[in-house]
Amino acid sequence: MILTDNATFLEEKFPRILEMLNQDLASIRSRSVEVMSTPNGSETVVINKGDTSFYLHSRYDPLKEAELLVEKYKDAEKYKHVFFYGVGLGFHVEALLKKHPQLKFTLYEPDSAVFYKYISTRSMSNLPLEKLNQIYLDCATGDFIRWLPHFVNKIKEDILIVVLPSYERKEPEKVRRFSESFIEAIKEEKTSLQVNSSFEKLWIVNSIMNLQRTLKNPNIFSKSQYFEGKPVILVAAGPSLEEEIDRLRTIKKEGLAYIFAAGSANKALIKYGIMPDALCTYDPLPWNFNVVQDIRDLKIQEIALIFGSTVGYKTLNHYPGNKFHMLISQDTVTPLFRKMSHIDQLNIISDAPSIAVVSLELLYKLKFDPIILVGQNLAFKNNQFYSKGIVYSYRDEKVIDEDVRGALLVKDVQGQPIKSNETFNSMRINMERIISGYHMKNVINTTQGGAHIEGTIFKPLEEVMSAYLVEKAVHVDAFTHETNPIDPEMMAQKLKRIEDEYLSFKELIWKFEKLFVKILQHLRYEKKSLLEKDFELLNEPLNKMENNLFYNHLVRPLNRVQQELLFREMDEIRKNTDTIAKANQILSSFGSYIANCKSDMEEVFRLLKEKTTL
Repeated sequence: MILTDNATFLEEKFPRILEMLNQDLASIRSRSVEVMSTPNGSETVVINKGDTSFYLHSRYDPLKEAELLVEKYKDAEKYKHVFFYGVGLGFHVEALLKKHPQLKFTLYEPDSAVFYKYISTRSMSNLPLEKLNQIYLDCATGDFIRWLPHFVNKIKEDILIVVLPSYERKEPEKVRRFSESFIEAIKEEKTSLQVNSSFEKLWIVNSIMNLQRTLKNPNIFSKSQYFEGKPVILVAAGPSLEEEIDRLRTIKKEGLAYIFAAGSANKALIKYGIMPDALCTYDPLPWNFNVVQDIRDLKIQEIALIFGSTVGYKTLNHYPGNKFHMLISQDTVTPLFRKMSHIDQLNIISDAPSIAVVSLELLYKLKFDPIILVGQNLAFKNNQFYSKGIVYSYRDEKVIDEDVRGALLVKDVQGQPIKSNETFNSMRINMERIISGYHMKNVINTTQGGAHIEGTIFKPLEEVMSAYLVEKAVHVDAFTHETNPIDPEMMAQKLKRIEDEYLSFKELIWKFEKLFVKILQHLRYEKKSLLEKDFELLNEPLNKMENNLFYNHLVRPLNRVQQELLFREMDEIRKNTDTIAKANQILSSFGSYIANCKSDMEEVFRLLKEKTTL
C-alpha cells in the first residue's frame, strides 16, 4: 500500500523519477540493500557489499539520531530552501522540516536502490509535499554533473545543504566532488546573470547597428573549403607568446599554418612584424574598438577581421582590411533578415567568457586540423598579465593588484601548481567544455608555463612544427572577397513583417495593462472569485506574446534577466492557492516585466527601422 501510494504521487508530480526507477529495477533488485528493524521498533537501511555491511541510519535509534542531526542546523531559519543530499528512509528530512515548516526543499538520493527502499517503506505524505520542489536520483556515477545546473538555474533563494552523515563516511570523495560542483554551478549561475544583466541591451543594440555590415560581408564559413584539414595556430595574448615569436615568424613566412589572433594578441604580433591571417573579435562593450586600433592607425589591409555579429559596433568603423562575420548565439536580430539553413544554425557560435573560447569553437567548426594554441597561459607568468607589446591606455602587460585578488592555484602543463585567478579559471573551464562537448581530438597546447587545459595535448611549438607543419598550408585566396549587395525590397519586406508583429505586440501590452487595472480593483475589495477569472483571462495574451516574433527576437532578449527570474517565479505563482497573495505576486513580478517590455519596444523598433531603411 505504501509503495502504491508513493508511486501514484511520483507518477503525478515526478514521473521521470518513477521512470528511472522502473528502468533501473533489475539493478536495484540485484543489490543487497535491506531494511532492518532496530531495538526501539524503528527501521534502518543496511547496504551489504561482500563481507562488509554499512548502515545509513543508527542501528539502535534512527529517530534520536535524526533529532541530533537537526540540532546542528539551528540557523536553518535564515534559509528559504534546503537541499538534502541523501534521503535514506527520510528520518532527518521529516525532523528538519517539522522544526522549520517554512522551508521549501529538494531531495537528492545518490543510490537508486536506497530510494526504492524508502518509497517501499515510508509514506512520502509524512513530508510537506506542497513544498517539495524537485527530486533527483542518480542511476550512474556522477549523474549530478548533468542536473546540477538545472537545479541551480531554477532556485534563486539561499540554499542550505544537509548531507546525510553516513554518506560522508561511506563516499567522502563523491560528497567532496558534489560540493565542489555545487559551488561551481552557483558561481556560474551568478556569473551568467551578471553577464546577461550587463550585456543584454548591448547584444541587441550592436546586432541592429551591425546589421547592414553583417549582411554585406560574407560569413567566414563561406571560405571553409580553404580551411578543412589545414593546421591553424590560435594566438592568445598570454605572457608566453613572446617566447614563440621567432617560430611564428617562420610559420608565417613559409605559410605552414594559418595564424588567427584572438583579440589583443594582434597587437603583440604586429609589434614583432608578424601579420596574422585573421583577427577574431566579439566583445560587445563599446571600447572593444581599442583591439583593432593599431591596425586602423597603421592602415594594415592584409589582416582579415572575423567579427561576431554582436561586437561593439564601433569596432567595425573604418577597418582597412576585409571583413567576415560569424553569427553569435546572442544575436536574435540578424536571423530576421536572412534565410537560416540547417547548416547556418549549426554554425552559430556560442557566446563565451573570452575571445579565445569563441575562436576555439569557430576553428573547430571550420574543420581546421590540428588546432594549435600559442600564448594561452590562463595563468600568471613572470609577473605578466599580457605578452610584451600589448599596451592599452588603461593598463600595460604587467600584473596589477586587482588581477591577483582572489588568486588560486591550478595545474600547469607540466603538472606543477601555478597561480591563476577566477577570470582565467572560468576561461579554462569553458575551453575544456568546448573541447569535450565537441569531442575535439587534436587540440595541441604549446604554451610553456600555461595552465593545463583538459582535452589538449601539450607539445612545445618546435616539436609541433617538426611533426605537423611540414608544407605550405595557407591558400592565397582564403580571405579575399567582395561585399554582398543588400536588396532594398527584401529589407522592406522583412521590416514590414516585423512592423506587423510590433503592432500586434503593442496591442497585447494594452490588454495586459487593462487586465492589471482590473486585478488591482478586485484586489482592493478582495473579490476573490473575480480575481480567479482575471487570472484565467491572462492566459490568452500570454500565449499570443509567446508566439509573437517581435517579442521573441527583440523585446525578450532586451529583458532576458528579468524574464529568467520571472520564469523561475511562475511555478510558485501557479501553485499559490492564496488568491490575494497570488494577485499581489502577478502585479509585482509580471506587471513590472510588462512595464519594462513596454518601455523598450518603441525604442528598439525605432532603431531597427532607422538602421534597415536603405
